[in-house]
Amino acid sequence: MTTNKRQEGFSLIELLIVVAIIGIIAAIAIPNLLASRRAANEGSAQSSLRTTHSAEATYQATTGNGAFGTLAQLDGADLVDPVLGTGTKSGYNFTIPDIVAPAAGVQAQFWA
Repeated sequence: MTTNKRQEGFSLIELLIVVAIIGIIAAIAIPNLLASRRAANEGSAQSSLRTTHSAEATYQATTGNGAFGTLAQLDGADLVDPVLGTGTKSGYNFTIPDIVAPAAGVQAQFWA
């Protein structure tokens, strides 16, 4: 008496091919995802610099008595968002040193 064995499932070769295809797709996709994240962080950093520049001008004109403020001072005056006020945002560290007020008759300037 002979019996027919019906084989069900995938063979080892088929599974290896699927794993290889998934690996190839991942190898192509991951660098693109990392590049997109880096570009987004760079855009966020540029936006933060523009915000800081604007906040410094406002701080100098209203609160700073002619002087510029640190990030903590800008945050305290509610001119920047609290995350930027900590000095770290989107993987970038921002630092503004204490700058003394200019001498009388000298216009202070801030570049970002």
